[in-house]
Amino acid sequence: MARFATDLLNLDLRAPLVPPQVVGLEVAIGLGIPLAAAVLPIWRGVRITVRQALSDVGGPERFGPGLVDRLVRRITGLPRPTLLSIRNTFRRKGRLGLSLAALALGGAVFMTVLTLRDSLLGTLADTERYFNYDVQVDLARPVRASDVVAAALSVPGVEVAEPWQFASALRIRPDDSESASLALFGLPANAATVRPVLQAGRWLRPGEGNALVVTANFLRAEPDVALGEPVRLLIGGRESTWLVVGVVQSPTPVPFLYAGDQALGRATRETGRAGVVMIGTSRHDPADQAADAVRVRDRLEAAGIDVAATTTSGDISTTIDTLFDTLIAFVSVMSLVLGLVGGLGLAGTMTMNVVERSREIGVLRAIGAGDRSVLLMFLTEGLLIGVLAWLAGAVVSVPISRLLSDAIGDAFVQRPLAFAPSLVGFGAWLAVVLVLASLASLGPAWRASRISVREVLAYE
Repeated sequence: MARFATDLLNLDLRAPLVPPQVVGLEVAIGLGIPLAAAVLPIWRGVRITVRQALSDVGGPERFGPGLVDRLVRRITGLPRPTLLSIRNTFRRKGRLGLSLAALALGGAVFMTVLTLRDSLLGTLADTERYFNYDVQVDLARPVRASDVVAAALSVPGVEVAEPWQFASALRIRPDDSESASLALFGLPANAATVRPVLQAGRWLRPGEGNALVVTANFLRAEPDVALGEPVRLLIGGRESTWLVVGVVQSPTPVPFLYAGDQALGRATRETGRAGVVMIGTSRHDPADQAADAVRVRDRLEAAGIDVAATTTSGDISTTIDTLFDTLIAFVSVMSLVLGLVGGLGLAGTMTMNVVERSREIGVLRAIGAGDRSVLLMFLTEGLLIGVLAWLAGAVVSVPISRLLSDAIGDAFVQRPLAFAPSLVGFGAWLAVVLVLASLASLGPAWRASRISVREVLAYE
């Protein structure tokens, strides 16, 4: 993870270091958590009187008096061994709760991570639909729009070439202070390479004057601006007044302003010229987009038009996907580790259940229960605990995912992500937890199936 992060920042990692405070925290956790977990059981143990200790037979709690037990008792229509497994699952409710908590925590993290991934990818897809282009060509200096469009359209496979104007602008506030730098785009009439999601007001009309459409995060940065109000902008050292006619969804963390190309051309004194060309091609595969970007750049430079940079929508998607997938893979591994810890806890729970119910197992064997019946009874109990843990994790993951989705969206794009619960995540964790529960229960169940009546009679 350190190497991945430094690669993103274009830095060289000499050697990963473990900070001393991390080691200290690990020692504190390793010593503190076991002590904290032991306090309540030890306190209960030392409170037991001699009479209670002598009269305790060590058997499990009785099934039946509680609300949960009464609800479980209503389950009918299943084979008797299965019903017995279900009821035995809820005999030790405290122990069951601890086993469920460990497995449910791992499941909640896993399902939350995959839900966030789907929400991030959904937001990325919304952004790709917002910017309906394949190749963006940034020119070294503004040139005549008709020349650059003609050169771009002469490249085989190029279907759309829209000349955009670009300018950096500053908002002059009522107190004469200035905002941060803003990206102002001048769009041709009926632009097809941008499909904004309108939230309020209207979109630009062909040929109108100083009309301005702003992204929602611009209003967040400048809260005193409202729809239908004038805004003073400083563009190229010259001040002009614009009217906010619409608000659109924020596609990126950077606020955008949209105006007509003629209006922006008059403000910058670059009428009829373009600084950016948005290209739509007949092929949308990332490799084809990269090849088309090279051909467009070569054709423009052959026509005497200097190109500063080219960017494809596939490059942007690939970069974001790589970032998301790496982070999600890391967190997914952590959730699987939590699940493994929960599986080990379940194995301990099932082992204790087998020991405590040795006499019951002997009685079952004495009345004719075979090895297979006893084995299936404990396996069913373990699988039921796994399913309950999956269900608890799924329920917990939904609100957590929603909160994190809104928080991450607010931090990265200043709007909630396109929340999408991951059905694949729910299904994948169900499979994982069933495998963990099966493996955790198999050993104790096998030992239970090997207990003989003679061993039970000799059991103390």
